[in-house]
Amino acid sequence: MKRSLQQYMLIGLLFCSNLLFAQDINILLKEASNLERVQKDNEALEKYKQVLSIEPSHLKALVRSAELSASIGGKQTDKNSKRLYYETALAYAKRAWQADSNQADAPYAMAMASGKMTDVETENKQIVAYVKDIKQYADKA
Repeated sequence: MKRSLQQYMLIGLLFCSNLLFAQDINILLKEASNLERVQKDNEALEKYKQVLSIEPSHLKALVRSAELSASIGGKQTDKNSKRLYYETALAYAKRAWQADSNQADAPYAMAMASGKMTDVETENKQIVAYVKDIKQYADKA
């Protein structure tokens, strides 16, 4: 009887903690969306990163992080900073693809990030590979 009560308490505790994480994620997503609405992309990106620290495979957070990284990168004047943001966007897109390649957002993110990489890549073979990736993922989106 004592063991059964402990098991129920443990299950209840796990259930409550999952609800708290879900609420935290929803609050963070709402805050990120509000920050985007007022064009605070850097702050919104940080909120999405917080979501990803709780749930690393959250598709919406991964896709929005890829989009915001690409957007922030596009505003950079320094080529190295631009490349870093675009590479980060591609990394988020790859994680989104791994998380759920059946959702249209994942191949869209891959195509978008691959397209951005063509802007900063200097090696012709790699540019051609990115262009092929754009076609491949755009067809799947």
